[in-house]
Amino acid sequence: MASPTQRSLAKWREAGAIAQVVERWNPHAKVRQDLFGCIDIIVIEGYMTIGVQATTTANSAARIDKALAEPRLRHWLAATGNRFVVEGWAKRGVRGARKLWVCRTTEITPMHGNNVRLTVNGNLEAVLPWTGKAAVALGLPEAKAVATTDRS
Repeated sequence: MASPTQRSLAKWREAGAIAQVVERWNPHAKVRQDLFGCIDIIVIEGYMTIGVQATTTANSAARIDKALAEPRLRHWLAATGNRFVVEGWAKRGVRGARKLWVCRTTEITPMHGNNVRLTVNGNLEAVLPWTGKAAVALGLPEAKAVATTDRS
């Protein structure tokens, strides 16, 4: 079974973008370390560089909250041409029919002041402060606390 990271990597490469996994395994701490604490994949598409956090749909809200708590993400988004998305993967389909893997893409975009805009699959879903709770804003179930010991 492919991981969410492998699914996102394949999705971007099929779209013709240059994509590379940038998370790494730290054997001493026995944890996976994301680039800047929240990026699994770097994608170059035209003149844009996109940081991708790949996860399951059920864990998307926790990953968004973790990214919003990461100060290095603000610097990433402040650079011209940089974007950040969380891609949540889940099997979906009609009961009794074959289930297919579906990607739910949430883009985090900084706004004036101390707010961010969350856009899900191209539709504006919420505006919240950097320290806001994505689960509440997106109407998702609250996720369990995410360990933040995987700082790189």
